[in-house]
Amino acid sequence: MPVRQRRLTHSAQIGIGVTLLLALIWRDALCTVLAGFLVGNSIHALNHALDLELDGRARDAWLLTALSVIVAVALWLRLRQLGYVVGAVRPATAPGWAPFVRQKTVRLTSYRRDGTPGGSPVSIAVDGDRAYIRSFERAVKTRRLRRNPTVEIAPSTGRGQPTGPAIRTRARRLTGAEFTHASRVLARKYPLLHGVVVPLTHRVLRKQTGRTVHFELTPLDGEG
Repeated sequence: MPVRQRRLTHSAQIGIGVTLLLALIWRDALCTVLAGFLVGNSIHALNHALDLELDGRARDAWLLTALSVIVAVALWLRLRQLGYVVGAVRPATAPGWAPFVRQKTVRLTSYRRDGTPGGSPVSIAVDGDRAYIRSFERAVKTRRLRRNPTVEIAPSTGRGQPTGPAIRTRARRLTGAEFTHASRVLARKYPLLHGVVVPLTHRVLRKQTGRTVHFELTPLDGEG
């Protein structure tokens, strides 16, 4: 098989492989197809650029590159529409949780011993009338929640800058089967972040951070 044809075949195979792999963890079909096509087409474009030495046409490389750019923009727009959440989410049965179903990051406001508020960004996963967050044993917010379980949750940027109104909730630390359930709910919504990266990081840094902890959040009266 000629070198050029082998390269094109390999790029198609890689694109299909990426699509199948993402289909296992992403729940949005459009994102999955766009991402797989983007990878395969970008490799295809690179192959055409490399084939210029073998009498390839520069026009083909440029057209494929332009197509990759268009697909990348389409993928970005779709991810933005989904709130950059590509995992599985469940509907909220408590009205107060509705804005958080597809919210990627929230600002968790807990309270110091003297009542002074302190905020930090965390991931959240809604499951019916409650939601779950994850932390580690020695985190400041974990110590605060141990003293005062009343917290506020607000939609936020990845850095914790609020982007919407907050609701008051009560946090309850989980153990046993409830701990496992919370871990699965978070992993379904964030398949890479909370399915792989965060658990691995917590395990590697356990001596410094302590064990992973999960909290169940329920809206206080009037919030849900």
